[in-house]
Amino acid sequence: MKKHYFIRHAHRPLDDWSRGVSITDEGKIAARAFGQVLKSEGIEGIWSSPVRRCKQTADGLIVGMEKVLPVVECDLLGGLAMIKNYGSVQEVFQQFSCEEIVDQLLEGKELEGFYSAEVGCKKMLECLLEKNCSSVSVSHDLFIGLLACQIFKKSCAPNMLPNFLEPLILIVNNNEVFAQYREFYSKVDLLN
Repeated sequence: MKKHYFIRHAHRPLDDWSRGVSITDEGKIAARAFGQVLKSEGIEGIWSSPVRRCKQTADGLIVGMEKVLPVVECDLLGGLAMIKNYGSVQEVFQQFSCEEIVDQLLEGKELEGFYSAEVGCKKMLECLLEKNCSSVSVSHDLFIGLLACQIFKKSCAPNMLPNFLEPLILIVNNNEVFAQYREFYSKVDLLN
């Protein structure tokens, strides 16, 4: 059995959404503490969005797990699984909240620069499951929340977006994939 933890980065300043923003001191402590929790999970690989706060979170997890692992940057975790054109999505991010973007994609609306929810989630899921070991992938609330909504067939009420360091866990057992997110647990059928 393999587990893949798809987690949101650690705490960042709430008023700064820039790509270069660092995690806070609270975020550094929380990432190390979550790494301690993951210590017994047999994590053999860590992937991260190329965004600074995600890479810093991954580094903190490694310190907490007391392991020597490289952090592998993965553009798909930075949004390339969901985003076709970064230039176009900037306007969407300025116009809509994260919840509104997720809901519109789930409703089948086309948003400039984004893949459809179905296409983007399938690409993201394939990226997460191609790892041949128990792993952690650090990304962003929009992508984790959208994938959780697709898997569990939920709309994106604000309570479906992950908090800092909150995981969507994918469990692979005998070629079957199951997902766990908060109180939800389900077999994953998005790859069919």
